[in-house]
Amino acid sequence: MIINIISFALICISVFIILKLNAKDIFASSYTALTGKGTLRSRTNVKEKSFTYKIREKFGFYEYILSLYGLSGLYKTLIVLSFVFAIVGVITAIICNNLFLIIGLSIIFAYIPIFILDRICKKKEEKLFSDLEAFLYLVYSSYTRTYDIITSFEFNLPHLKNKALKNVFSEFVFECRGVSADVKKSVYSLRSKIRFDSFSRFCDFISDTLNDKSEISRLSLILRDMSYIRKNNEKMKSSLKGMKTEFYMISSLLILNYPIIYVLNKDWFFVLWNTLTGKIFTSVIAVYLAFSCIYLDMKVKNTGYRRGDNA
Repeated sequence: MIINIISFALICISVFIILKLNAKDIFASSYTALTGKGTLRSRTNVKEKSFTYKIREKFGFYEYILSLYGLSGLYKTLIVLSFVFAIVGVITAIICNNLFLIIGLSIIFAYIPIFILDRICKKKEEKLFSDLEAFLYLVYSSYTRTYDIITSFEFNLPHLKNKALKNVFSEFVFECRGVSADVKKSVYSLRSKIRFDSFSRFCDFISDTLNDKSEISRLSLILRDMSYIRKNNEKMKSSLKGMKTEFYMISSLLILNYPIIYVLNKDWFFVLWNTLTGKIFTSVIAVYLAFSCIYLDMKVKNTGYRRGDNA
């Protein structure tokens, strides 16, 4: 067992030396593979709704949310930890004397930091959307009285407690006041900084109101939609919580069967843990659990929060 671990470590070191790899190159290549940035597909703006595209889209969302809050370092740290945990999973499979477990355990261990990253980003996204909705209500109220969109944003900035949003809107006001007199251009720039469907349409309606003030009332339709989206997501979250809890409980019971079998009948445990058939069966369970958790998290998501790059 120890010889296997030492051999694995020596092979990894040899690959690093022969290919002249370093941590920076590995992270850069992994970052490109996960996000799709810098690839021919991203430059030509061609999209495919494949499994890999959805993963890249998800990691792009993680990076965007954390960069908005000034936590880009946390994103990079958790990505690096994911690779470290994957290696720990490989070593664990070697310790268990079951090479078939390498795929399943490496995926499960690598997913632990990603799971933490996903929970952090979802919490921040919900808070961001809620604060944005409240702030836009204030802006709309001021806009109906002043008919000046820049003043409306500037007047309500002190009431905005979310630092990420405050930085974005402060830059918008500064750009309008001191950099560019083209408000439409500034609104278009603001539109790209907050990736929500509702906010994109809100900015589009603002551009329309700059030419025709009678269109201001249409902004209330967007705010009503945002309120509906928030309430709908809260209901969906509460309804799916029980289903997700049940899934994790069943998965935990499946894993707990192994120590239970060991206590009840050591011969059965020996068959599962030491024979070729048992090792393959155990590895299939590990792979099934890994992909089930990933599939569940990818399918259960909020509605109407994010938008595509072309929106």
